[in-house]
Order: sequence, then C-alpha cells, then structure tokens
Amino acid sequence: MLPTISPAASSKPVFRPREYPALRVIITVLYVFAGLVVAQFLLSVVLMFLGSGRGMPSAFVSDEAAIVGLIGMAIMFAISLVFHGAFVMLFVGSAESIKLWIDIQRNTQEAAYFARLTAG
Repeated sequence: MLPTISPAASSKPVFRPREYPALRVIITVLYVFAGLVVAQFLLSVVLMFLGSGRGMPSAFVSDEAAIVGLIGMAIMFAISLVFHGAFVMLFVGSAESIKLWIDIQRNTQEAAYFARLTAG
C-alpha cells in the first residue's frame, strides 16, 4: 500500500536554503589551483633530480662539485617544498573558508525558518 499525503501536510512549506552557484565554482577553481600547485611541485622535483648531475660521467664532475650540487639540490627542494606548501594551504584554506561561510549561512537560514514556523 502506498503512503498518502494529507492536504495539511502537503501545504506546509518546505525549507529550501539559498544556493550559491558562483561560490561553488570558485571553490572548485581553488581546488584545481591547489592540484596544479602539487603537480608543479612534483614536476620540479623530477626535474631537480634529473638535473642534479647524477647521469653525468664522473670524469666530467669532481667529487666536490657533486657534493655542492647535491647540497644545492637539497636547498632548492626545501625552498620549493615551503613555497608550494604555502600556496596549497592558501588555496585549500580559501576554499574551506568559503564552504564554512556557506554552511553558516545555511544554518542561519534554517534556524530563522524554523523560528518563524514555530512562532506563528
């Protein structure tokens, strides 16, 4: 047997929060930017390892030069990690703060709706 809806229940207004499609697009774009920063970091790490001189014959590179190159590569890696990490945190943090604002707005609208519903 199918459930029936009484006329009184069907006339009751349903809560529908305000939608923010532009903000949802901005959130998606910020996550894409964060992904691109991660991809750029991974590419730069691969290029650092390829350019570190490990593939060169030892006749062309002295031991001291190889050590200096590895130290330079380690410093570049650390700096790159810090800056790329900061950009990822900036983009993801911005997206999450927009999502938080949308949730607060929705909860405020829902509370006001139910307060009006119970008051009158």
